[in-house]
Amino acid sequence: MIGDKGADRIDLSKINRDTIVPKIEKTLDIVNNTFKKKYGLPLWSGELFKSKKYLSGSAFHFFNRAIPTPEFTKYKNTVGDIDTQVDKMEEKNIETFLKSITGHKFGEAELIGFKKSAGQFITLWHFLSMDINIQIDMELVDFEHGKPTQWSMFSHSSAWNDIASGIKGVFHKYLIRAFSSKTLRDIIILKGKKEVPTKTKATDLAFSVTAGLRIKITPALDAVGKHMMMDGLHVYREIPTNQSNYVTDLAVMFEMLFDRTPSKHDIEMFDSFVGGAELVKKYFNHSDQVRLIGSFAYTLWGKGAQGIYRGDAEKDNVEKMIAFLKLTDTIGVSYDKHSIDTMRAEYYKSY
Repeated sequence: MIGDKGADRIDLSKINRDTIVPKIEKTLDIVNNTFKKKYGLPLWSGELFKSKKYLSGSAFHFFNRAIPTPEFTKYKNTVGDIDTQVDKMEEKNIETFLKSITGHKFGEAELIGFKKSAGQFITLWHFLSMDINIQIDMELVDFEHGKPTQWSMFSHSSAWNDIASGIKGVFHKYLIRAFSSKTLRDIIILKGKKEVPTKTKATDLAFSVTAGLRIKITPALDAVGKHMMMDGLHVYREIPTNQSNYVTDLAVMFEMLFDRTPSKHDIEMFDSFVGGAELVKKYFNHSDQVRLIGSFAYTLWGKGAQGIYRGDAEKDNVEKMIAFLKLTDTIGVSYDKHSIDTMRAEYYKSY
């Protein structure tokens, strides 16, 4: 919402994809050239704009004319926001620019307004001929040689084989978080400045969509350099995020999560939820597979789990279950269904 104006979903049963995409593209092109005139460099180079690799999430496929409209709408008949990626080094210029063009018309669209939120600018545009408000996000990411880095594209991606399976891009990132569950175990963490010994379950790794993969705990050593034990458990200290080294190289990340050097095919599989589930089936042993299923379920429905649709528990459940069942069907192992069903029921009681 910007003021009293809200974003609409693009209903492709009412608005033709082959009509709306060129209109959005034309607006973005004019905005791009206007920015270049003001600051000397475009938001997106001509090569990047042509390749469409400035788009992320499902927007990349929405704009991809190689996917025929009947095929696209077969799997995705509505589209929400349009995700674009911009160089985060231009953040101040972009904010100043957006302020200066609010209320201005570009092609068939007028910028209603914008707001800044979690590493991006959320903009709202009114497309006059179709009388629709479209949200276009400008994600502030790392660029290299005039285009988003491999990590920038990966971390905001939504693979077409996932979309065709009804799986949202966010669940791919949830699955990557769950990959580290193979190291989940009981440990003692020395908490706070007073280093209060606290028993907890923890993994060695933590995944962040914005930053990458990091090692989050380090062994607590005694006076002779030996790993400390307490009540039969190893003792660790947490590594603060601001002191962590984040890994964004996909091959290194894969090796940390799967304990093996990836093949080219492995990296291709790593890029989607469907492929990730196959990797778990291929490389995780039985107990690690069961643990991963429980970890993924906890991310969907456990304490602090994020709702996908505000105020619509039924839709949230449907979309999460599509991903969960795809994962369990692919891996094909038995798991504690009763515990997960109970957790899911508790989650929706207070949705």
